[in-house]
Amino acid sequence: MKIHLARTLATRSDSELVDLHDLWIGGNPPTRRPQLVMALRSRMRDSRCVAERTAALSGPQAALFRLLIADAGRAMPYERVRRDAEGSGFATGSLRATLADLVALGLAAEIPSARRARPASVPDPGPSWGIPEEIAAATGEHPIADRGPGSLLTLNGWLEHRMRQRGGNGL
Repeated sequence: MKIHLARTLATRSDSELVDLHDLWIGGNPPTRRPQLVMALRSRMRDSRCVAERTAALSGPQAALFRLLIADAGRAMPYERVRRDAEGSGFATGSLRATLADLVALGLAAEIPSARRARPASVPDPGPSWGIPEEIAAATGEHPIADRGPGSLLTLNGWLEHRMRQRGGNGL
């Protein structure tokens, strides 16, 4: 499932949207929900604003953000996030709290399992997390699929793809 700002902001409560407005824009938020969502989407796509938010990340938040941005735009179940975090040396004891921090900052999204399609015979995997594509684009990090089909055919494209894989060394 692809993660987009429009979808993730639409699922947020009014109080969460006001908190995000305070954080990203400041001042008095628009009174109507559609205008509030549009203002946030516009601001959260701005590379300068995203750079300010990501520069303010510290320790575990910054490490987890870097880990998640490698798969930006994709929803990942908790077990995959945990496995990737452990493979990167991230202390997973506070992983859920750090994910919640990134979601509260608007830099990551939590997708409830009920919103993902799955056969009835498959058990509920729980929520998934990820970085919305627009946030990744604003940081300059684009998924490999957005770089064109020929990018893997170049040495630079292949090396970049390999380094983005789990563990950062392709292993």
